[in-house]
Amino acid sequence: MNYLDNNKANWYNKSMKKSLLIVSVFVILSLMIFNVTQAASSHEAFHTSNSKPFGGKITDEEALQISTLEDSGWDCAVPGDTFDIRAYGNSPTGPYLVPFGVSSKSGGAAAPQKWVLGFYNQTQTRITCTRSCPPLECVTTVGLYPISLFGLSKI
Repeated sequence: MNYLDNNKANWYNKSMKKSLLIVSVFVILSLMIFNVTQAASSHEAFHTSNSKPFGGKITDEEALQISTLEDSGWDCAVPGDTFDIRAYGNSPTGPYLVPFGVSSKSGGAAAPQKWVLGFYNQTQTRITCTRSCPPLECVTTVGLYPISLFGLSKI
């Protein structure tokens, strides 16, 4: 009789361990799925009523308006990186500003021929460019669309 009770207890312990393992895996997976869906919906923090989606292929690693001015002797204080795109859809071709602290969600840096997709702010950031025009200092501004969230192709 002791032998049967012992086998029954072993079977019961194995079943309990299996059940506990299955419940634990289920709880962990549920928490992971909840965290992933929360992270996916967190882009709303970047997306404001003044933001619009944009996409296209990068044509210039530095915005053409900025590089043209700098090549002509102007000094432009740009708070980040800039680029132009060949837009698809209703997106403007640029120039776009990637402010310091904003980076591609897919990694890598903006480069010609890469595809880009993200959100830009419709209110342009004005960049001031100056150059010496004796006896005065000449000043001009360039409007850039700031990007709040974006990703790049790997190619």
